[in-house]
Amino acid sequence: YPDFMDKVIPIEGSPQLSSSDLLLWNGGLEARENDAVYHQGEYKGNPSLNTVAIIHNLSLTTPEYITGKITRDSFYTWLSTKEGVKNFDWNNWHRQLEAMIANDVTKTTKGSFAEAAKMIKAKMLIIVSKQDHMVNPVPATKFAGLVNAKLLTLESDCGHLAVLCEMEKISAAVHEF
Repeated sequence: YPDFMDKVIPIEGSPQLSSSDLLLWNGGLEARENDAVYHQGEYKGNPSLNTVAIIHNLSLTTPEYITGKITRDSFYTWLSTKEGVKNFDWNNWHRQLEAMIANDVTKTTKGSFAEAAKMIKAKMLIIVSKQDHMVNPVPATKFAGLVNAKLLTLESDCGHLAVLCEMEKISAAVHEF
């Protein structure tokens, strides 16, 4: 919907997932589908899918962030809080991952970022995290150049959580935009 809005601010999004993103998200889907408590989506209650939680948390931030925030001695206590996600619908997340994997702005342009960019009429501020291990910033950075967008690159070691770690920087850029 290239004519839908006048301004767009994608924050840690991607016009097309990178091969690294596809590796992560397909790994998460595979881990979910192969977990006995998932029961091919016919589970009862809200089961803990520990392998999925570990994969997710491995990519959520950076090794520097984890090492700086969680001591070796407190690691298993921290990990136990990540394994037992309560009130979470795994089927919903499954469908969200399928949608993310299928997302590709070049679907109607035979794989051409340049042609897809020509369709965008809105002004854009694209915000990426340099250390994002969940949504690789390369496709969004490339697209920013093609659509002549303002680009804000977050530099912290917070990875995908950079939006929380650098909220003041984001707020200022959004306000200015």
